[in-house]
Amino acid sequence: MLEALGNIGDFVGGLAVIATLVYLALQVRQNSQLLRNAAHQSASAASHVTHGLAAQSPENAAVFHRGLIDLDTLSPEEQTHFYLLIMNVFMQVDYAYQSHKAGALSAAEWETQWIGVKWYLTRSGVRTWWQRRGRDVLGRSSGLAQLIEAEVAPDVEVAG
Repeated sequence: MLEALGNIGDFVGGLAVIATLVYLALQVRQNSQLLRNAAHQSASAASHVTHGLAAQSPENAAVFHRGLIDLDTLSPEEQTHFYLLIMNVFMQVDYAYQSHKAGALSAAEWETQWIGVKWYLTRSGVRTWWQRRGRDVLGRSSGLAQLIEAEVAPDVEVAG
């Protein structure tokens, strides 16, 4: 009799372990989806913030526009302004790259970010910024910086 109760207890304990594992698997899946959603929202919001800052005033838009074309036509103060705007773009894309590598940002979402980086790097002013400051802003060991150096920077056609 005691042995039968022990066997029933083992069986019930086994079912409890299976139920707990199923519950935990569902929670991990739900948390992973929440993490992916947060990464997507952050990547989208970052782009909107930078463009919103550039569009905030005619002066910001003018500095951003002129900086894209030729950084050296800007005054030192305007160069700092442009550096901060474009640095925001690349720091947010670096976050998106890290999120993609961690599996929190889908390949399609990352591709959208990557297309933006490649477009920015076709602008003469951004190329100048990248060569002067961009590598150091991200850090030379940054995965995004290495990707840019390997795939974009050497052979991108620069637009004036």
